[in-house]
Amino acid sequence: MAQKKKVTETPPKQRKAVHLAQFCLKQVEDVLATYKGVQRVEIAEHLLQTFTNIAEFYMTSNENVYNTFIQREEALLKRYGKAFKPLVSKNFYKLFDFQLVLTETEYYTSEEFNALEDQVNQLIPQDIQDWTNSIKFYLRRELQAMYLDQEPEFEISTDEELSGATKFADKEMTEARRVLAVYFLLKAGFNVEYRSTNSAHSSVAITRLIHLLHGKPFTTAQNSSLYAKYKKMPEYNSGTVLVKDLRYIRQYFEALDMKNILELIDEQIKYASMK
Repeated sequence: MAQKKKVTETPPKQRKAVHLAQFCLKQVEDVLATYKGVQRVEIAEHLLQTFTNIAEFYMTSNENVYNTFIQREEALLKRYGKAFKPLVSKNFYKLFDFQLVLTETEYYTSEEFNALEDQVNQLIPQDIQDWTNSIKFYLRRELQAMYLDQEPEFEISTDEELSGATKFADKEMTEARRVLAVYFLLKAGFNVEYRSTNSAHSSVAITRLIHLLHGKPFTTAQNSSLYAKYKKMPEYNSGTVLVKDLRYIRQYFEALDMKNILELIDEQIKYASMK
């Protein structure tokens, strides 16, 4: 009796979105592996925007979306030169061709593709959404890790840097205290202070500098609340209130070991305490 031939069944294909996500994830990982530091961050940001563009292009068919992607690639190419080859070699631009993307990513062979009915090859919105979202999720997670490895774009003041100076809430740093600090800085460092009869140190010049240091717009000295306070320095207040303000600003100069300023402040503390 003749034996029946075994029929080898072709395993079912993955969901289109799953296949595209797996294929693109491998491409993205390969590209990122070739870059380091700031360049790796920039390339990851570019790829994140690329998959955002792919989803938008599918939903809108707006050629401007694709053109934006191309312009971004060309700008990076000019800057990176031959260092851009790892990304260019992946041909991410082909992912925007939704009629051919399944063959380009080897979901179908050429023979399978040619034998298909048109509608079988089509991607539905859910495919695009699932595919691009999975890659964007991966890239966002990678970017978060990269950002956490970067130095901050601002200075971080530590307790050590302040030499033990106490941290106060913003409400403690009043305008009067800031002007008081400027007064001692100008007087001790440059022998500059307000004198109504001294033309060398004009009220306008002093006021403009105070506004610069405080980051406030300047109009005229007469309209300046900062200058109104500065003219009364250092005795704009008296007694325990002034002593408290003097001790508050003292810590900042003490942290910098500015002895000449500390001497002036200590003299003023002694004088104010006697009143």
